[in-house]
Amino acid sequence: MSDTNGQSPVIYLRPVPAKRYAVLIMLYLLAGILAWVAVFQAPESLFWVVFLWTFALCILLLANAAGKATASGLQLRDMALYTDAGELLVRLEDVRKIDRGVFAIKPSNGFLLRLKARQPGGWAPGMWWRLGRVMGIGGVTSKIQAEIMAETIAALLERDTQR
Repeated sequence: MSDTNGQSPVIYLRPVPAKRYAVLIMLYLLAGILAWVAVFQAPESLFWVVFLWTFALCILLLANAAGKATASGLQLRDMALYTDAGELLVRLEDVRKIDRGVFAIKPSNGFLLRLKARQPGGWAPGMWWRLGRVMGIGGVTSKIQAEIMAETIAALLERDTQR
């Protein structure tokens, strides 16, 4: 599981372009439909018009965030998980356990990391999220790459507990 330098291997987790574009198209389409309804099928109540425009704007902001987040992937290297931009997401020494079960509440094609201590919250729509002691990895990612990363993390955690 490690190279000659004693460091963990580099494992990449990339977004699948077809999934990424499908998500972005659906979000932009939803925002467009909401705006269309607000303009051409405007409800008589001002409340509903404002609601539709606000919801459309929120969906546009989400689509923009998802587009930025899924433009690059994640890397498992040096016993930590990083974004491709080099942002540290979590060190493996802070991971208590990995949860990959069928009934785990986890991202699509992904896995959960149960952390030893609370971490600051964060979210990259379609790639990862972190809330308290739980971090979800996956979404528009490759299922096989996610499984390889999860297996590698599990093996590295097991190796560290045996020391």
